[in-house]
Amino acid sequence: MNCKTSGNLDGLHECSGQCENEQRHASSRSVHELELEWRAQERIAIAELVDQAHHLIQEIIRGEHAVDVLPTAASQLAQASQLLNWPLPFDPTRSGE
Repeated sequence: MNCKTSGNLDGLHECSGQCENEQRHASSRSVHELELEWRAQERIAIAELVDQAHHLIQEIIRGEHAVDVLPTAASQLAQASQLLNWPLPFDPTRSGE
C-alpha cells in the first residue's frame, strides 16, 4: 500500500487517497471472493441433493426400496430446485434455517 507517515511521534500512518482506493479495491475483491465461495457451496449442495434423489430412484427401480421413499426423493429434488431458483447466492451462515 502507498501509505505515508503522518509525522506523528507515535508512528501511526495515515493513508493517501491512493491507499484508500487500494483498500476499497481489496474490500471489493474479498466480497467478490466470498460470493464465489457461496456460489460454489450452492452448487455443491444442489449436486448432493440431486445425487441423493437419483440414488433413491435407482434403488426403487431395482426393487431395493418400495415406492414409499419417493417422497424423500421428491423433497430432495424440491430443495435442489429451490436453490436453483433462489435469487440470492447461497449463504452458509443461513444454511441451518
